[in-house]
Amino acid sequence: MQLRNKCLVLLGAFLFISLLFTSCNIQEEGSVPAYLSIEQFSIVNDPGSDNLCFDAGAAQFEVLINGSTIGVYSINTRFPVYELGEKAMTIIPLVRQNGSSSQFMAHPFWSPIEQTLTIEAGGYYPLNLSTSYIQDVQFYLIDGFEGGGFIFNEDLDGDTIGNFNYQYDGSCGENGIAYAGLNEEHLLSEVATDNNTRYSLVPNSDVIVQFDYNSDIPFQVGFLAYEGQFVQSYYDLVLLETENEWKTIFYRADVLLTNLGAEEYRLIIRAQIPEDSNGNLLDTAAVRIDNLKLLSL
Repeated sequence: MQLRNKCLVLLGAFLFISLLFTSCNIQEEGSVPAYLSIEQFSIVNDPGSDNLCFDAGAAQFEVLINGSTIGVYSINTRFPVYELGEKAMTIIPLVRQNGSSSQFMAHPFWSPIEQTLTIEAGGYYPLNLSTSYIQDVQFYLIDGFEGGGFIFNEDLDGDTIGNFNYQYDGSCGENGIAYAGLNEEHLLSEVATDNNTRYSLVPNSDVIVQFDYNSDIPFQVGFLAYEGQFVQSYYDLVLLETENEWKTIFYRADVLLTNLGAEEYRLIIRAQIPEDSNGNLLDTAAVRIDNLKLLSL
């Protein structure tokens, strides 16, 4: 019995030492990562990209190595990579889905970024990335609000005072914006894009509305949808974030327009002074929009 117990003790010690050495080998091979970060991101063929209020770019980046996702990261964030050697990387720029700060989507008109990188343990690899719009994208509308004919030129609320117009209020440096100033005498601004410029909805096409905004109050974005002689207005998007900073909205509009039966459509915007927590109307408020694009594929 004693001999048997000794054998079991020796066997247990042997297995423990074997596992210890095995663990050390695994640790040595796999736990010393390299680090990557996305330092810069640009779109090389972005029309209307001059005089931006800020660099809209991408909000997040999905990183794939050899076809498998390793994570989603913000710009200028170091992240570890345990896959060493020569690797095929795919980086997909993500934008805020319908203005949400917590939901992201791949921009359907930006090309994924493909790179081959030789990764060594302990290395650091800063990445400067650029993408482009895919071929055949149509820009139906580009407006940086720097002058010329104002695209939101039809008043829908019966009160032209307080509606959107060109403004240089300093929020975008010396650049012009579309600005609606509201107060107690002019509580509402509701406008539409030019009635002589209706945009056709091509069946099975993708449609993206993109713009920058900086608003004191929530406001709505929607469409006038035309089906033959029949027209209906529909506000699908409410932008609630009112921090004093510029943000970008990428809104996927084709599903809504298809459901509305739209053959043609126009953009509409509606802003109204809300009540505060005590039920009193705010004295003044402003909605600012810039860098408007309407894209289709």
